[in-house]
Amino acid sequence: DGQRRTGAVGQDSPETLLGKNACQPSDKTNSHSQGCFSPETRHENHPCKVTRRKAVRKNGLRLNIAGNKIFTMKKLILTAVLAIFFASFAFAQLGVGFKGGVNFNQANARILGQKIETASTTGFHIGALLDLPLNDHISIRPELLFVQKGGEGRFLGNNILLTDRLSYLELPLSVVGKMEAGSGKVFLGAGGYAAALLGGKRTTTTNIFIGTATQTENIKVGNNDGDSHRPLDYGLNFTAGYEFGFGLMVSGSYSLGLANILPEGDDNNFIRNGYIGLSAAYLLRLD
Repeated sequence: DGQRRTGAVGQDSPETLLGKNACQPSDKTNSHSQGCFSPETRHENHPCKVTRRKAVRKNGLRLNIAGNKIFTMKKLILTAVLAIFFASFAFAQLGVGFKGGVNFNQANARILGQKIETASTTGFHIGALLDLPLNDHISIRPELLFVQKGGEGRFLGNNILLTDRLSYLELPLSVVGKMEAGSGKVFLGAGGYAAALLGGKRTTTTNIFIGTATQTENIKVGNNDGDSHRPLDYGLNFTAGYEFGFGLMVSGSYSLGLANILPEGDDNNFIRNGYIGLSAAYLLRLD
């Protein structure tokens, strides 16, 4: 009987063994002398121990893959920032500046195939930017920003209101076209962005018989069940504005999130970020 149990390890997968209840006791009255509770399970090749070892390796591999993806994305963002910084010295009339402004956030959401009614929340953005001229009319504009995103959504007949306030480190990269207008230049631009979620809070407001109950908690960042938000976001960005001759720049922008930031999401279950931004910046031109 010991030989037949040992041979089953090579013939069946852990899933097959579990499906055949190979590791379950055959009856309650004899549970300490049969199945997983018997002295035979002390053998390293017993199906119970093999299944447990493989399950541990599988879960560990899943966590490692998720962790590697987050680390790789953050490394790519850092590499891009450094590459842009060193490449900037090759451009004439390089512009270096600081930027800040207000966001009007509104997420696009669908849960169980139903579109969720969402409302706008207010946040802010602040950071640095470079303006790398290719010629008098076209430039490359990378930015590194701290951005507050989020939104509000109502569920269960408006009885539950969820409000997310999310903090991202965002790297937008745009191609900008410029045209002389008065003493400065009008500009239009488009590009993409990548962002890493730093953290945030979720407030849940529930209607009850005597009023409302409110609870605020930190969001859970990750790609697994039990997490509330994926750590990475990406999408498109569009901008338009005016650059004065003395360095001041005012602009409006629209950020369209393409990533589903809902862990384990699909086409019928998703949340995507989006916001309209109003900004002011100051550019110092380096000859």
